[in-house]
Amino acid sequence: MAAVLRFSVRSFLAVLSFAFLLASAAAQPFTFEFADSDLTDLSYGSASWADADGDGKLDAFLTGAQRAFAPYEPTSRLFLSRSARAAFGGGIFQNFEPVGMPAGLWHSDAAWSDYDGDGDLDVLLLGATNESEPFAGFCELYRNDGSGGFSPVGAALRPIYSGSADWGDYDNDGDPDLLVTGMTAAGPLTRLYRNDDGLFAEVDAGLTGVAFGEVAWGDYDSDGDLDVLLTGVAEDVFLTQIYRNDGGAFVPLQLSLPALAFGSVAWGDYDADGDLDFALLGGVLDPKVMEGRFFIYRNNGGSSFTPAFTDDGYLAGDTFWGDYDVDGDLDVLAVGALYPDGPRFTRVYKNQANGTFVAVLHLVGAIFSDAAWGDYDDDGDLDVLLAGLAGSSQNISNLYRNTQTLINTPPGAPSGLQAQVQDGAATLSWQPATDAQTLASGLTYNLRVGTAPGASDVMPPLSDPATGRRRLAAHGNVFHNSSWRLNLAPGTYYWSVQAVDAAFKGGAFAEEGSFTVSSTGGTVTDVERPDGLGQSALAQNYPNPFAGQTQIRYALEAPGTARVAVYDVLGRQVKVLADGPAPAGERTLAWDGRSDTGERLSAGVYVLRLETDAGPARSRTMTLLQ
Repeated sequence: MAAVLRFSVRSFLAVLSFAFLLASAAAQPFTFEFADSDLTDLSYGSASWADADGDGKLDAFLTGAQRAFAPYEPTSRLFLSRSARAAFGGGIFQNFEPVGMPAGLWHSDAAWSDYDGDGDLDVLLLGATNESEPFAGFCELYRNDGSGGFSPVGAALRPIYSGSADWGDYDNDGDPDLLVTGMTAAGPLTRLYRNDDGLFAEVDAGLTGVAFGEVAWGDYDSDGDLDVLLTGVAEDVFLTQIYRNDGGAFVPLQLSLPALAFGSVAWGDYDADGDLDFALLGGVLDPKVMEGRFFIYRNNGGSSFTPAFTDDGYLAGDTFWGDYDVDGDLDVLAVGALYPDGPRFTRVYKNQANGTFVAVLHLVGAIFSDAAWGDYDDDGDLDVLLAGLAGSSQNISNLYRNTQTLINTPPGAPSGLQAQVQDGAATLSWQPATDAQTLASGLTYNLRVGTAPGASDVMPPLSDPATGRRRLAAHGNVFHNSSWRLNLAPGTYYWSVQAVDAAFKGGAFAEEGSFTVSSTGGTVTDVERPDGLGQSALAQNYPNPFAGQTQIRYALEAPGTARVAVYDVLGRQVKVLADGPAPAGERTLAWDGRSDTGERLSAGVYVLRLETDAGPARSRTMTLLQ
């Protein structure tokens, strides 16, 4: 009976949403279909998408209160995406497999990253563990065991609640560092934790402590390092502030930005001019009551921002950029309330051709809410996950499926990879990719760097290396830059890059390059060369993926020696296909998926590598099926 009642309430809310749409935006198409699911209804928490178990499908992650009134029953739960089926009445029911986390949290947030560079997604959780004030803060990093199971790392992070967390490589050493804001027993706090090979050191970065808000990394000035945007309640004021990263020191910009609390921030290049603009929502104090507001600010270059759009109605909610209509530019989703006890909204603002915004879609509104874009059904467009307090006593966790039939093709692979190394720093650069939907200037880029062919233990891309599919619905880790500088220890490194479009669809990775950082600070250059006769080159194996046998084609520009070998994703050699003198020109080899000992290898991603006595090594990734 409980399940039937729950379905009825959720369906009723979906009908209300549709009726509100007809009344307020009848001229616009309703492109989102309510999909009933077995997600737990929550508020005062977070909602996010992540491919936690590495199966190629986005899973839902929710934290918050299971009840809208005491006892609130805080929870944290991963919902592994399973099959979808037609429901009664012709709708869609999405099956999820719930997996409980060790800590139940509300007034909470979750942030995903591959902090240890092992190829799977780990998660940082913060929030309150008890149900009444004074709250007991909590902040813990959980390591993924590779199949969606998580265990606490014990990173000794400060307990915190009513805050936000974001991952970003602020010191340009390749691994993601952690930035956290929120409330502690001593007041609002902002803390930066530097990631040193999986160990975290607290850094006094001089950032103002805030709670009841959000923080986000972004390279707004395109200088190759990550800056900070945050909003929230400081000790005695509401605050919205941008900090410029100057070599690891953070300098506050002197801007007149709205002072907000219970808010959200998001970077995004909505005008596709190659620099980051931002969306901002939250509560402002008017003479009577806190009132929700929404702003979009345009980046004018340098350190200048001007307001481009404003609207009412978003207190204690969330905002998120994404190209929901596959027209190549960023639209924006906003959820929140006009007043603490006033009307609640969830709107999708369409980015018009002239850079203006109009609210075209209205979903069920919620306060103390969170929302996320993500293509959970893998049909090429962005769907919506929304959790929060929709009524005075009604939590929701609504899933909306994007029903558009437009096709979003992935971007092409970047070309012209080059690595310049000097004084222990590598500057990696590439030629911009192209995409059928997103302008080249609107693409972001995702960099992968490892200490072995195909590895990502230095800088993880949060993408599947074989398919390019993103494991998070997010922009690339170096934003719109077509070059990036890394400070690295002496050694040989392997790297590649992929383009990500405005709907967070990742393209194929470029052919892998390599470079060496020497202890003497010398310069090494590695330039990608195209496949073809007359040049030393390694072509992509065909077919790929493969189950039986695959063909491998390579060419030498001049007679010499050639070594062609296969490695697993941990960098272990499993098969040598050729090793010795070779003539100039093209040769073809065959591989049947067996090791040097004749053992049939397990299904997965493998790295094919060509080494010659002239020029840099070449690598390709291959996918072996069962």
